[in-house]
Amino acid sequence: MSGCDSGNPVFCVGDAVYLRESAIAGFLESYRIDGVQFDNQTKQWAYHVIIRQGGPENSTIIDSYNLHAISNLWFRQDELVVLCDALDLAINKMQTDLNRLQNMRATRCGVDTVET
Repeated sequence: MSGCDSGNPVFCVGDAVYLRESAIAGFLESYRIDGVQFDNQTKQWAYHVIIRQGGPENSTIIDSYNLHAISNLWFRQDELVVLCDALDLAINKMQTDLNRLQNMRATRCGVDTVET
């Protein structure tokens, strides 16, 4: 993460982040922090992310007029994680899924050893 000057936000403009809940579900998609702001009501840092739907590979002539779908979202600090934390969360999900499939295979197919 890049260094931040104001206060002590964990993430700074330009940092790549991942949504914690998505990583827990096994989905990894990075987003770039576009803005950082301290919310005086919640006493937490808030991070702005712009999500463009359909990326440049799906661009059409109409996209050049800025009519493509954009979501401007704000996230609390505890809703975002860095890559290594996102990978750990996703690996936990995948390991749980693998264990479930191996158990199903053992009980329904009579195979109780893991092939390597």
